[in-house]
Amino acid sequence: MLRRLAAQSTFALVFFGLGFLVLRFLAWPFEGSVAAPTRLLMGSMAGLLLTIAFIATAIAGRDLARRNLAAWVSVGAAFIAIAFVDRDYDAWQIERVWGDAGPGSDYLMAAAADGSIILNRSPDGHYYIDADVNGGSVTFLVDTGASMVALDLVDARAVGIRTQNLDFMLPVQTAAGQAMAAPVIIPTLDLAGHRFENVPGVVIQGGGRSLLGMSILNQFDGLEIRDDRLILRR
Repeated sequence: MLRRLAAQSTFALVFFGLGFLVLRFLAWPFEGSVAAPTRLLMGSMAGLLLTIAFIATAIAGRDLARRNLAAWVSVGAAFIAIAFVDRDYDAWQIERVWGDAGPGSDYLMAAAADGSIILNRSPDGHYYIDADVNGGSVTFLVDTGASMVALDLVDARAVGIRTQNLDFMLPVQTAAGQAMAAPVIIPTLDLAGHRFENVPGVVIQGGGRSLLGMSILNQFDGLEIRDDRLILRR
């Protein structure tokens, strides 16, 4: 009875497991807009169904060729699913820890008539600024202690950087501890009409918020903090 049930369900389990894995693959280019818990669920369901399918192949006693095919397919696909689960779990932890931190819309940017950028201090004591990066929107934390522009993984993927091809070889210190970063060149970065091209930066693997560092801030004529406002003049 058990062998018959296993034999009948094996290929159905493999089929549905591969279906969830395909959905996860299709979500890859849209990781900036598909929530990490949703991606994690896709990969987890794929891994679970493929694991059950592999166990079923061990129980089913008939048709050795079909059983071996199902076993090899389920094992190979399960390893891919596990890699996605590990990746998406890290991204979920980053979103869970950092997702609620940062500014509300009332604390972002205003532009003065002379072209200066005025930032209001947010409730957490920091200053944030909206920027157009490669045609996508990124909210940066203004950090005078950072030497260059740093993008977190979520923002980097959202603006079209293929993070899976980067070489994370640079150790950096973030608010969440030490992490590894990969050097990148950002083609365009626009701050309230102030446009910068071919900006050197890094993508941080691990956690934190995207940072606007001194490589951009030094290109303004002045940086002043007064009455809970940060003013950039250029």
